[in-house]
Amino acid sequence: DLMAFSVESGDLFWQRSYAPSSGLCKGRDLIILADGRLAAVGYGLPNGEQSSDAWLVVCDRNGDSLWSQFYGDGGTDIGNSLIQLPSDQLRLVGITRESQFTDYDQWTQLINLDGTPVGSPVQFGTAENDYCYNVNRAPDGATWLIGRGGPNSGGYGYVTILPVSGTPVNRTYSSTGFTDQFRAALPWFGGMLFVGRSGVDPT
Repeated sequence: DLMAFSVESGDLFWQRSYAPSSGLCKGRDLIILADGRLAAVGYGLPNGEQSSDAWLVVCDRNGDSLWSQFYGDGGTDIGNSLIQLPSDQLRLVGITRESQFTDYDQWTQLINLDGTPVGSPVQFGTAENDYCYNVNRAPDGATWLIGRGGPNSGGYGYVTILPVSGTPVNRTYSSTGFTDQFRAALPWFGGMLFVGRSGVDPT
């Protein structure tokens, strides 16, 4: 669902619901595009399939759907966040896994404003679960995929850096004796400021 409220009174201006034919879907992030349209990302089950695909819905300013599209590779694909690049293309990020017996990896897909995928989806990860919860751009123009890596009983902050040109780089960050995860980040004095959690419980 999308809901628009008055800041002053809290009154509901409008509400819109979107669902694929299966009816099973979840929204994870929402951005305003440079042209004023809205783009919401999440995941759903397309055409009665058993595994989810990332799902992108683009709407006008009143929440009326203009188009929607699924993206994925046949396994479980979940869209968690979205950013519009200076090229006007959208970078959708999330997680993917081939089956219920394999680990999750960070996952990303470039998309044109008409919904057409640009190239193939790309995934990044280690031999353990690697999640991507959010995406942002650093001052140098690099795109950062922000999340967590490692076993479910522990782990560390895990990011994939996609430079404007060159090879992607993975980085891990951890506090001594604790489980860490990053949920979001902002450009900060030439680098990135992360928010998340640190402790003995990774959930």
